[in-house]
Amino acid sequence: MDRKKRSESFLGMHFDFHAGKDQTGIGENCAPEVIGRMLDAVRPDYVQCDTKGHNGATSYPTKVGYQAKEIVADILKMWREETAKRGISLYAHHSGVWDNLAIEHNPSWAAVNEKGEPSKEKTSVFGPYVEKLLGPQLVEMATEYDLDGVWIDGDCWAVMPDYSEHAQNAYYAKTGKKPPKSNEEGYDDFLDFCRQGFRDYVARYISIVKEKAPSFEVASNWMYTSFAPEEVTLPLDFISGDYSPQNSVNTARFEAACLVRQGKPWDLMAWGFNIQHGYHCIKTLPQLCQEAAVVIAQGGGFQFYNAQKVGTVQEWAIPIWEKLAAFCREREDICHRAKPHAQVGIVYSTKAFYHNKKNLFTAYGCPVTGAVRGSLFAAQENQYSAEILMSHHLLSLTDDELARFGMLILPNVAAIEDEVKAKLLTYAQNGG
Repeated sequence: MDRKKRSESFLGMHFDFHAGKDQTGIGENCAPEVIGRMLDAVRPDYVQCDTKGHNGATSYPTKVGYQAKEIVADILKMWREETAKRGISLYAHHSGVWDNLAIEHNPSWAAVNEKGEPSKEKTSVFGPYVEKLLGPQLVEMATEYDLDGVWIDGDCWAVMPDYSEHAQNAYYAKTGKKPPKSNEEGYDDFLDFCRQGFRDYVARYISIVKEKAPSFEVASNWMYTSFAPEEVTLPLDFISGDYSPQNSVNTARFEAACLVRQGKPWDLMAWGFNIQHGYHCIKTLPQLCQEAAVVIAQGGGFQFYNAQKVGTVQEWAIPIWEKLAAFCREREDICHRAKPHAQVGIVYSTKAFYHNKKNLFTAYGCPVTGAVRGSLFAAQENQYSAEILMSHHLLSLTDDELARFGMLILPNVAAIEDEVKAKLLTYAQNGG
């Protein structure tokens, strides 16, 4: 049966469990008939299943790299067989930059902080990790398991300023200098260098897998979202992110607004549970429907994340998932790939976002992101349709197109592009 590309997909399910190297019993209670019954009830367009979490151990029997201690059954093979029978696409949940075991076995692959301390978690994007491990694993999943694509986790939000030998050599080759530390002149330029190193790393793994499997689709979790509010320059096939399990409706409506104009198929993932006092508490159906609504109302796809300990599907939750899917499908014809007509535009300046930033990407703790988010909510809660205009969105609009916005809001920022400033002044002079 034909399977949908991500650009055609509306509803998905996500299962991962970040297997540890000493984990046992993977697949022992996983039955193909249960997977099949769940797929028949929910009918997703695609599934994302666990292949490798941040610990670095694969949950399938890999010929490349390092697998968990005990794999009783090949759950990846089960998922592929059951999804293929039904024409449902299958994507891997696979950790990228963050790979503990890769570093444990190959210490020279680690990123290093400015104190000279190697990370035990984060690989260097300037090192051989892509060519030696990540790329070959993607090829393995594409060719040996016939997967349709991958959702790379632990990527842009995990990458760190890097002083490893790999990074220092690359920086010296480009500038003829040693990398500056955070209190030294030129640090902002060094961070930009590291950001470009990350982009180049993503391009490398895309190139490796697509050379062997051209139709294999790739997303780097949170790249080109609020975490990296910039123009899409990498050949990613879709944009995606899993938003916070708490305050989820607000986070979802903000993140969706950031993606509307990015020019790529996009979706957002709800966590199907909260985490309170260390316990996973399954969300109710109304909560999940609210989260889905604010995503699909802005034209995006929606997926939801379900706990999957040792690869086992939670049968008792299938009726909840079935009703959630029905809620989404009832609105698919109207919502999917629809374009919002906004009355208010909120300016999200790329220069402002990166100004004096101490990490590479991510919106966590960023005052600019907080101001943009608050401005969006203020407009929406006063009954205005609003969307986010990143710098490249704003600059791509003609003066007549910009005039269609009854209001543009520029949150409090410490820096802004000269071109964006000029565009906003022209908008105001024209009566905006």
